Amino acid sequence: MRRREFITLLGGAAAWPLAAQAQQKSRLRRIGVLMGLSSEDKEDQLRVKAFESAWPELGWIEGRNIHVDYRWGFGDIALMRTQASELVAAAPEVLLADGTSVLAALREATQSIPIVFIAVSDPEGAGIVANLARPGGNMTGFANFEPAMGGKWLQTLKEIAPHLVRVGVIRNPAALTRIRQSIETEAASMGIETVDCGVRNADEINAAIGAFAGQPNTGLIVLPDPIVLAHRGLIIELAAKQRHPAVYPLRAFAIDGGIGIYQARALQQQRRARLLLEHEALTSLYVELKRIVQEPDGKSYRMTIAMQNIDPAAPLYVMLNAVGVYVQSGMNWQQVPSSPGAGTSWGVVKLVDAYSYDVSFTPEVANWAELIPGYMHVRIQSDMLISRSAQPGNDIAERRTPFYVYLKPFGANDADIKARSKMSGTPPVFIPMPPH
Repeated sequence: MRRREFITLLGGAAAWPLAAQAQQKSRLRRIGVLMGLSSEDKEDQLRVKAFESAWPELGWIEGRNIHVDYRWGFGDIALMRTQASELVAAAPEVLLADGTSVLAALREATQSIPIVFIAVSDPEGAGIVANLARPGGNMTGFANFEPAMGGKWLQTLKEIAPHLVRVGVIRNPAALTRIRQSIETEAASMGIETVDCGVRNADEINAAIGAFAGQPNTGLIVLPDPIVLAHRGLIIELAAKQRHPAVYPLRAFAIDGGIGIYQARALQQQRRARLLLEHEALTSLYVELKRIVQEPDGKSYRMTIAMQNIDPAAPLYVMLNAVGVYVQSGMNWQQVPSSPGAGTSWGVVKLVDAYSYDVSFTPEVANWAELIPGYMHVRIQSDMLISRSAQPGNDIAERRTPFYVYLKPFGANDADIKARSKMSGTPPVFIPMPPH
């Protein structure tokens, strides 16, 4: 059976041919499913729910034209092998394997029944498939991580813990060799020691992580597999207790508190620093719409925006971005063309004291809203990135400053505006509005 047919049978990538649909009424299809965890584990519950949600679209009804036999591995290799043998003995038309260690158990049990796998990392490196384009044999499916992810996980861990000198790799010892090698290669370039921690059960997890107790600047990288996923609560607890920063591969770890005490503190510090920078961006930088004048071309305007650093002793680096100009039309805002004025360009400005720049715009909107007699309602939006550093890293704050004005359109009749609004003197080009 070809790869597409495997996936189709599981309600994945394609609809059944019409001939197969006709057979549904007279033939009961049997699928064997081996999950890596337990029926009570929330992660496996979500995966089963996603699998079953595809059945109605394909016309499958349990007990009428399809029967699915679920078995659960509980993160136990011996139990997975037993469950795999029982599923194969029931002679299903196709098997679904959830995870690398589950797939290994089913591979031992059969070489003839088609197997579709999910959540398997680097199947090519594990020898599960010949290659990703043409898997070959009786197996196909979906991979979740390629080997290079190992090095990227270590890079993330190093960002979390800059003083890292040692990393323990928690994994199924029978799998994910190329991902482990990717970690080791990256670690060597950073001068970090790697410790390969092959684990099969709770006792081995306790021993592996416990061996790092009292060793500062040690981190953990947990590789994906049902064996470790089933014991994620224990892994999270030990990492937090021993204050080891850790990188986890799946969201289930994060949901169960896998950020850990160390990571939570680091994130809290980053958040506090960012809030301080955002506060400075709002209070240390004063931005004002100074003026709007009509251009001699008869259809455009030029505005001047001024910035003032309240604390000249502490320079600000401001990235100027395009200024958005919008005219209200009915209940909607319609953006109009804008561009930097003469002598102005978008880029970084070192702001010690004051700086002003011009922006030209053309508000050609046919049905603009008239909130006061004879004037357009216009929103001007200035977006900036602000830092205290000339070469910032994460210390960048965003600031959006909106200005609302009433703008007198070209060709407006000043006498009509004065009569309708009871305005004295010549109606101005623009009337600033309070922030809103």
